[in-house]
Amino acid sequence: SLGAGGANPDPQTYTYLMGSNTGTLGDAMKFFLNNGPTDSDESHWKYQVLSNDGSIETKKTKESNGYSYTVTFKKNGHAKVRLSYDNGEFSLTQDVNFDVYLDGSGKWKFQYRINSGSWKDYTGGNLTAKLSDKNINFRVVTTSGSTISDINESHYRIYDWWPDAHVIETSVNPQTTSGNNWCIMWVLFQKADYTFVELSYTDGTYMIACEHFRLTVTN
Repeated sequence: SLGAGGANPDPQTYTYLMGSNTGTLGDAMKFFLNNGPTDSDESHWKYQVLSNDGSIETKKTKESNGYSYTVTFKKNGHAKVRLSYDNGEFSLTQDVNFDVYLDGSGKWKFQYRINSGSWKDYTGGNLTAKLSDKNINFRVVTTSGSTISDINESHYRIYDWWPDAHVIETSVNPQTTSGNNWCIMWVLFQKADYTFVELSYTDGTYMIACEHFRLTVTN
């Protein structure tokens, strides 16, 4: 679910179905009003393209309870759409951003090190460290283990998305000394607890993103 839209407290939300979980071009997402009234009045349903560089294509379909919108990913790029419904009794508006990238999981992988220890491949699953370790770092390397040459900070992203308990502090730091020419995603431990983390990297065309993983900081 995309969550409640606008300021209306009614429990109607837009829900999407993903054509597959691979995230490749040609996939599609289908949006429809969840738990909404049956309404075939087309004037109540609106779809606006706020921006689109050709990365998505949209098809509107009449359903048994109203209308749905199928968004197909056409090329790498960015787009933003607005889904709206208003029957005079309640209204719902939802903006949806799309970042479309080719899957780069065959090009790079993530590595991590706890404090100043050795780098290890991140192969999935949850991570645990001690508060006394102070930090954990992540970097991107080729699938063969070679470091990459990319100090564009906007290509790297790390954040803790739940819960907002001030467990960690994150940042992206370019490394340009001793022959290095890449960025480290830095995690500083604030207290013993847990949080969920997401890493992502793109070279502007291809993208690799880890599944969300749980980071536990123990005493």
